[in-house]
Amino acid sequence: MTNMEVGIIGSFCPPNKLLVDFTSIDMEDPSGIWINPKKLDELDLLAADVVVLVGRQRSRTLAVVYADERVPEGSIHIHRVTRKNLRVRTQDCIRLLPGDDIPHLTQLDIRPFADSIEGLAGDLAASFIIPYFKDQMRPLHKGDLITIDGDFRSVDFKVVECEPQEFGIVGPDTELFFEGEPYDRA
Repeated sequence: MTNMEVGIIGSFCPPNKLLVDFTSIDMEDPSGIWINPKKLDELDLLAADVVVLVGRQRSRTLAVVYADERVPEGSIHIHRVTRKNLRVRTQDCIRLLPGDDIPHLTQLDIRPFADSIEGLAGDLAASFIIPYFKDQMRPLHKGDLITIDGDFRSVDFKVVECEPQEFGIVGPDTELFFEGEPYDRA
């Protein structure tokens, strides 16, 4: 599908709904989403604002919004992990809402999936979790899946609990918990 075709399809979505588009943008940060600068202005958002994304079955997550002129106006580019959290694929529409009053999390409980740590030795916190969150101000929602790249492999984690609410921003004062049994994929 060409950018023009995607733009035409995306124009049928209401202003705060965007078409999930295939991307060629380097999206190493799963906390980020990319939309056209004109759409950013239309939605009265600034680059680096935290927004709420609503996908299928009212699934929700948070992300940091960035502007990129390569993204067609009615489209949004989302990291594959965020698409999975929203239960959407390319060509699905999602809602983008301003992230008003997003709290900073005081506590975060995160656990690895058992199959992603098979054969892995060492301290998961030191190798994966702490570097991922250090100085990043990452927005998260309870139930989110996170893939963290380490030195030689990736490990999948699940956000088990967030305090004081089910969503928020992980900052330098957030207490991280990562003890307990790994999760089995359902």
